[in-house]
Amino acid sequence: MWESSVQIKNLKENIKALSSGQKKGVAKVKDKLERALRAYGVTNGARIEFIRTLSGDRIEVCYETEEHFKQARQNSRWLEVAMPGARLKGETWYPIKCDGVAKFMVMDPEEDGQKFRNDMLEEFKKDNSAITVDCEAKKVMCLSKNKDKDVGSLAICPSR
Repeated sequence: MWESSVQIKNLKENIKALSSGQKKGVAKVKDKLERALRAYGVTNGARIEFIRTLSGDRIEVCYETEEHFKQARQNSRWLEVAMPGARLKGETWYPIKCDGVAKFMVMDPEEDGQKFRNDMLEEFKKDNSAITVDCEAKKVMCLSKNKDKDVGSLAICPSR
């Protein structure tokens, strides 16, 4: 399942339809979003599987496939057509903290140990992927404040 959060602030009719908790209100909003996806040429093929209501003025739109998710995410003008003032929430990352990492293994020696090696994300993917699971990291951050130590902590943000 591929999902993205949509914030629908100040859109009283849509929030009212969703807050009623009735299937009819959610179906109305889903229909409105699907019509907007079809109207915008680039997202014409994207299909919404279902909508999940979240707290406050947010909903989660779940797409049928990853391709549909990417189409809708990369071309967000369709959302402005459906619900002017609404906006897509950025991708949620869940960092993994790694303690006791040897700095010589992850830092680029040519940059005086201040930058990560260029191949670090690719190496993470290779070491952590399996036949059925593709584990790709989007971002790496150094958490250690003391730059002189040989070991430190870092956070890796995998995608999905």
